[in-house]
Amino acid sequence: GNANLLLAYGSTEQVDTWVRPMVRGRFFGTMCLSEPQAGSSLADITTRAERQDDGTYRLFGTKMWISGGDHELAENIVHLVLARIPGGPPGVKGISLFIVPKVLLDDGGALGARNDVVLVGLNHKMGYRGTTNTLLNFGDGVHRPDGHPGAVGYLVGE
Repeated sequence: GNANLLLAYGSTEQVDTWVRPMVRGRFFGTMCLSEPQAGSSLADITTRAERQDDGTYRLFGTKMWISGGDHELAENIVHLVLARIPGGPPGVKGISLFIVPKVLLDDGGALGARNDVVLVGLNHKMGYRGTTNTLLNFGDGVHRPDGHPGAVGYLVGE
């Protein structure tokens, strides 16, 4: 899953910060690709990621069909989210991948403030009972890390 993706494309710091806790079972990982208006057409996604002065990004958008998108079975959930950086090329070439944790980590690596990732719906799928299938909003302003709107994210592969 996403631990393997981060092992292949993430920085050493991203692997140490996010993959190691996933492998140990402390953190859970998801893939956030589809959107309500786009379905599985990645070229049509509208979730955007705005670069901040500190090198992080603030994400805004909605993702659906996320297995295990919100639960209390792990200390944290590491969402891998596809989003567009404003000014990027159209279509799939303008899509980037971001790490967006449910709970941010403080400077010492401990769990800190809640990120602006909100469960807004459960998708009911026939025969699918082992985990939740969710609809998530990123950047709704429900949780405002550092007093600012947007879900804090980290670009993968930079």
